[in-house]
Amino acid sequence: MAGSLNPGRAGSRPRVEQARHSLVERRLRRASLSACAALACALSLACPLAHAGPRADAGGDQDGSSGLVAPSSGERTCGDPPKDGILVVNGVALPSAAVEDMLKAMRPPEGASAADQERQREAAIAALIEQEVLRQACEAAGIVVADAEIDAALGAEVRAAGGEPRLRAQLARRGLDMALHRRQLVERIRLERHLEAVGALKITEEALQEFFERNQGSFIRAEEALAAHILIAVPSTGTARDWDQAFKKIKKIHKMAQAHGTDFAALAQAHSEDPSAASGGDLGWFRRGVMVQPFEEAAFNTSPGAVSAPIQTQFGWHIVKVYGHKSPVGSFEEARDEVRRRLIEDRVLALRAQTLQSLVQKARIERR
Repeated sequence: MAGSLNPGRAGSRPRVEQARHSLVERRLRRASLSACAALACALSLACPLAHAGPRADAGGDQDGSSGLVAPSSGERTCGDPPKDGILVVNGVALPSAAVEDMLKAMRPPEGASAADQERQREAAIAALIEQEVLRQACEAAGIVVADAEIDAALGAEVRAAGGEPRLRAQLARRGLDMALHRRQLVERIRLERHLEAVGALKITEEALQEFFERNQGSFIRAEEALAAHILIAVPSTGTARDWDQAFKKIKKIHKMAQAHGTDFAALAQAHSEDPSAASGGDLGWFRRGVMVQPFEEAAFNTSPGAVSAPIQTQFGWHIVKVYGHKSPVGSFEEARDEVRRRLIEDRVLALRAQTLQSLVQKARIERR
């Protein structure tokens, strides 16, 4: 069994536990729409069931909404829903296929009881209602969220997570997939723009300073690296021959790791002799001074996206895959942009339920 790369935690798994609470994970938690409790308000406000009427065609809009189309002028009213529609929101038909798509994205557990399946379906319907009333409010205010903006936001999250596979894994741990997360991003951006338009997100310098003072621990940080590794272990009693054989193995693995398109996590699972192999060699974010010196130097001197040359520590031979670096932050001025973004995120989250409930209450909603 390999020792710990962290000299202060001998024999423990070489993982920085704080990584489980990374900025990306916090942002994903803020964006979540899948909890039924957060959606229940829309369900309780739905109008009485309507019956079938003329058919509506499904389609997508230019700003990333989930295949919902407005009726042609004069063709439909709230009391005249389409044959394939399950909902009509202010005269806009939401086809039943949209509910099914939302259900798939929410990834309901296998073997769920009939009652649980029905609750999941109601949660999906509630989520669609909320998305649609928010879309309509933004459209009425001339607020457009373009696909390019959504792609940019998603790209920023991918980079912060250290790559798309890592982001997908983080989402999967929360029962989400990329399709549902994209919907969440659309809603988050729309909701922020809507709140800005109504003057609910005015941020003063005093508010920024106060938020920074209350959360200094999450803003002030040393230089950090996000990395994974593969270890070919050599026991403390290893001979020169043992070290030579380990080096030959790591050289072969290093060559494979450098090949275009190689999945480093899969390579670690197949070859690493460290306990972190089960998680693809993932070590999360760690500060300088946490890992043993040769390993630390490789992690902080290797460019994000690259794999280090083989390095030797007292535990054996390693290669390190670096996913990202964070510069040190030591003052309010250095953290200002992050403080502002986090404060806005917190306010949007605090106002979300109230805002959506208000929009749903004002809407004409019919269910087939």
